Amino acid sequence: MFENLSLSIIVSIAALAAVDSINPVELLAGIFLFTTKKPIGRFLPYIIGIFFFHLLIGFVLFYTFHFILDLKIFDSQIFDRSIELIGGILLVIFGIVMKKHNKSTAKTVLDPKPLYTFLLGIGITASALPTSAAYFSALGIIANDKLGFESLSLLLLIYNVIFVLPLVVLLIIYLIFKDKSEKIFESARNFIFLRLNPFLKVVFILVGLFLITDFILYLFHRPIL
Repeated sequence: MFENLSLSIIVSIAALAAVDSINPVELLAGIFLFTTKKPIGRFLPYIIGIFFFHLLIGFVLFYTFHFILDLKIFDSQIFDRSIELIGGILLVIFGIVMKKHNKSTAKTVLDPKPLYTFLLGIGITASALPTSAAYFSALGIIANDKLGFESLSLLLLIYNVIFVLPLVVLLIIYLIFKDKSEKIFESARNFIFLRLNPFLKVVFILVGLFLITDFILYLFHRPIL
């Protein structure tokens, strides 16, 4: 059923999803939604919008990459794994140029309706796509391995479940701690503002270098992924 699906692909896709899931804007907007009236009713449409839009984009981009690879315009090893190489280079660049601190824009949304938070999730996700080098790299790896629809669907589900996992953690914190969650979210907000980007800089650079290294090893027929 899940043909050509190896453990190494699953692990690599999960790792890239974990890197991609740390989105300061999505987290700050999610934290802010817990300060609105009926926060769960506002937060759930937000996370659903992110999950399904990101999943849909995954299918669209996969078949786009798959179509380009099938054209065999440049029938070479370099072209076959070019998306992985480009993604690795972009991650290194993003890590180097990333600002030291974040600024919140979440408070521009004032006690929104559920439909608006659903659209907010889609909007934030769409705005982050041009810099989502991890997603592009994951989709490039999947496209190059020529997996069937079942395997593709499973990998995209795994990726996007992990992608929204930090937001699920916020929801769990709110449900368990409720009154105390405000202080926890305040600490999380301060961490995102002041300390998250230095951590992400290191992660992005290391992951980018790993993808570049894997591309080089692929040229010598010894890829890790």
